[in-house]
Amino acid sequence: MKRPALIMMALGLVAFALSWPLGAAEKKQAARSTLADEAFTAKQRPPSVFGHDEHMELESGQDCYGCHHQYKDGKLVKEESSDGTKCVECHPVNPGKNQTRLLSAYHNLCKKCHEKEKKGPLACGQCHVKK
Repeated sequence: MKRPALIMMALGLVAFALSWPLGAAEKKQAARSTLADEAFTAKQRPPSVFGHDEHMELESGQDCYGCHHQYKDGKLVKEESSDGTKCVECHPVNPGKNQTRLLSAYHNLCKKCHEKEKKGPLACGQCHVKK
């Protein structure tokens, strides 16, 4: 093979090798969504980025009911999901007695799990990424 052909082949392989991980990262980013609850009207930070599919693949023992929990008469109802119910319906922005504030519900759920698992973001700017 002639030298120019070898150089072109090498450059092609390098370009392919560099673009392959980027495609995977873009795919991963596309699977992420934001936790932008419309109940938050006075926003101090942008909504947090959340990868639902990524969290479902974790081996931390967390099941759907850890986040989509259901309480009746102040007691956790195991194996009953609140999926489809907006968080703000149980966790108001301005809570009454014996209610968890919406902001606290989000922060407690995420941060406590990240601390327990010793992985995941903990600082404000790591979840609420400014563009």
